[in-house]
Amino acid sequence: MEQDFYQLAADYDLDVVNTTAARNGYPEQIRTALTSFDNFERAKQIAERENLRLVWIDKRDGQQLWHRGNSAYEPMTITADDYGEDWHMYYSEAEWLEDRKRQLKEDVEWLSPEALPLYVFQWLEETNDISDRAENLNDREAIIYNSANRECHIVKYETINFYNDTKTITLAAI
Repeated sequence: MEQDFYQLAADYDLDVVNTTAARNGYPEQIRTALTSFDNFERAKQIAERENLRLVWIDKRDGQQLWHRGNSAYEPMTITADDYGEDWHMYYSEAEWLEDRKRQLKEDVEWLSPEALPLYVFQWLEETNDISDRAENLNDREAIIYNSANRECHIVKYETINFYNDTKTITLAAI
């Protein structure tokens, strides 16, 4: 007998989505899944209790159905490579500051004397802003920094949800 995913979703405060076996998002072997878990441990407990299997599902912006992927045995680990070129990941504020100092030393060598004061001012402003945000990193968070456009975020590097560019990946129980 198939489980009532809508009742399970109500019982556990989760969302229900439809999934497909087709990578391109077209309807094929449609199955219902539960999503919106708080963390991997809770998802694993619910899946075991309700005799469900954990899988990674993904969806491109604009698609209606989620694509069912591989089974999930642990949270996904995010790296700088997942964001693309020019991104760097730092697991502590000290690591971030050390790299910033190295970058400043390299940049000072090619800057003109006229441009140096403004560059150093901007460097200090940006470094202080990011350091303030990174001051309380927990053991599963990291600083992700794009050296080309100076974009910075604090991210969870072990997660069950990830969005980049036009693709969302999340954990589901089927």
